[in-house]
Amino acid sequence: MKKSTDVLIHDIQRNPDAWAVDRFWAKHKGGLQIWMGSGFLGCHVEKPEYMEFPLWDRIRVHRALKHLIKS
Repeated sequence: MKKSTDVLIHDIQRNPDAWAVDRFWAKHKGGLQIWMGSGFLGCHVEKPEYMEFPLWDRIRVHRALKHLIKS
């Protein structure tokens, strides 16, 4: 899981134009959808297949996605 989270965060940081992010959802143009409406504790992948992150990875992914909203 750690490796895939690193790849996800790298993509968020390097390809911000591929992501549509609002208060509740982060949607990648490739079909990946991440729910982030419940804060970092509820941050998880909804589509294409439900998947939860370990706690530290939730924080990292949520932080990277929130940075896209501010940009």
